[in-house]
Amino acid sequence: MPCGQFSANAVFFRLGVLAYKLCQGFKRWALKKEWRQHQVQTLRWRLYQTAGKLVRHAGQVVLKVRDTVIELFEHIRTQCWHLANEGET
Repeated sequence: MPCGQFSANAVFFRLGVLAYKLCQGFKRWALKKEWRQHQVQTLRWRLYQTAGKLVRHAGQVVLKVRDTVIELFEHIRTQCWHLANEGET
């Protein structure tokens, strides 16, 4: 337990459940099927810790990443856009 207080421990575990559910939703709705089997540690290592650089050019902000992950990032962006605009028709 992180603390000796019951209410503080309850908040800690509820935040952990919320983080877990958000990760599961992200894997289900934004990632390709082959990524859905991975654990949180693997996602953190292979996806979240991808090196990138934000660049401003011609009034736009661009994220520069390795060529090997561009397709994955484009898929994630497209899936998030579709999810956000699902109710608009």
